[in-house]
Amino acid sequence: MLKLNIKKIKIEMDRAGIDVIELASRWGMTRQGVYDFIQRRPITQAERFAKVFGLDPKDFIVNE
Repeated sequence: MLKLNIKKIKIEMDRAGIDVIELASRWGMTRQGVYDFIQRRPITQAERFAKVFGLDPKDFIVNE
């Protein structure tokens, strides 16, 4: 099953010095909304993460 790669997201957040509050601000949503994406891990959100970090959305998807 394809899911968001949470480990990769956390690595990129640390590398960029971005926390969940900053992501929520950039996306115009609540911090809880970002946590929900991370908990549910829908691959449809990979593009959102990719845009923030300037990477390919495929970098944020794993097969588990």
